Amino acid sequence: MRYGAIDAVHIARRGELIVPPGDYSQGLLPLDPHEPNAGLTGRVIYDAALLDVDGARIVFEVRTYDPGDLIHPQTSETHAFPVTDRAVQLQQLRLAISAVKGNAISYRVAFVPPPATSARETEHTECQADGLKDVAPPND
Repeated sequence: MRYGAIDAVHIARRGELIVPPGDYSQGLLPLDPHEPNAGLTGRVIYDAALLDVDGARIVFEVRTYDPGDLIHPQTSETHAFPVTDRAVQLQQLRLAISAVKGNAISYRVAFVPPPATSARETEHTECQADGLKDVAPPND
């Protein structure tokens, strides 16, 4: 994966990263593990990898990191989805899976905004099949 082109179509094989470590709470922002990331203290830094593709399931691993150490994961969770699913969500990332072949998948990554945190945000946001869409507030 070319990390500079995270929103392109990618192919991942068993054991490969889907997305590199990053702060995906605000968008598709991978981090450089060789640069200091101390300013991200308190943020959830994670990556995702393809663990396995068997006849029935696609299994992913989501690992979280301390911003000061993007080499050694702090936690790890596995998530399994039916091999027939064409869209899966891993935290704030939605994977649009275009093909599953052998032990590999072709996919595109999109950012999913976090849920609304205030009544105003909820009032003026509507859900669309392809994501959230801002709508104009009603006239008073």
